[in-house]
Amino acid sequence: MAETITRDDVLNFIYMTMTDADRGPIIKALNEARKESVATAIHQFRVGQFVEFTGKWGDKIIGEITKINRVTIFVKVDGSRGMTWRVSPNLLKPAQK
Repeated sequence: MAETITRDDVLNFIYMTMTDADRGPIIKALNEARKESVATAIHQFRVGQFVEFTGKWGDKIIGEITKINRVTIFVKVDGSRGMTWRVSPNLLKPAQK
């Protein structure tokens, strides 16, 4: 049976076997990949579109996009006193009506 590798296992390996100079290019590559992923995802959405995402406690939240920034999307949720969430586009999907 294959052993499951956890996030902590990976971090421990990286910090125990690599210097700051070794980690720098890896961190840079991961950050660039994340930025590209966000830039691609952000083009799927438009102001006024209804979207859904999972909140902090696992609840499904549905709201309307009110603003799109370079990195985040603002989603207004009517049911929670007009609360506006700032959400990464990677966490959003079009709402199912």
